[in-house]
Amino acid sequence: MGITAPRLKETIVNIQVGLFDANDEFIVISLQKNTLEQVAKSRNLFKGAALSMSKVTALLAHEIRNPLAGIKGAAQLLELELGKENQELSHLIVTETDRIIKLLERIEKLSADKPLQLEEINIHEILDHCLMVIEASYGKHLVIQRDFDPSLPMIYADRDLFIQLFLNLFKNASEATEENDNLIN
Repeated sequence: MGITAPRLKETIVNIQVGLFDANDEFIVISLQKNTLEQVAKSRNLFKGAALSMSKVTALLAHEIRNPLAGIKGAAQLLELELGKENQELSHLIVTETDRIIKLLERIEKLSADKPLQLEEINIHEILDHCLMVIEASYGKHLVIQRDFDPSLPMIYADRDLFIQLFLNLFKNASEATEENDNLIN
């Protein structure tokens, strides 16, 4: 946290708050000045932890895909062996495996250490695209009203990440609503 005092320039401090006695009547507030070096180290620590987590996530996504390929292959073989009436379940396994693989690909994409692909985008086009996908897949029971502010300017963003963000939001909203509820007002 940054604070400013009459004799000091803006200073970065750690703040700790604790109880002073067993009766919870007094508290102690401790301010400890941080040097720029300490702040830089803590920021690098968090950055390093985020990078490590990103790498672990990408590795896990990759490793999960291997057994999924085996499951999908086995289900496809079963589909060939089974009669028509039993193929429905093996087909379900194949389609759900494909869905999980796509999800893992998205996870890998988000955890990759690649720069954002920033471009000028029209938020209305992104929203229209996402709502069209939602209506076709999740939103059959929804009444969606589009009421966008026409004065919104173009924005710089990663188109794919923005689409993914809104698809997730709309999908969650769709799952949380009942028939004939409004998703977008």
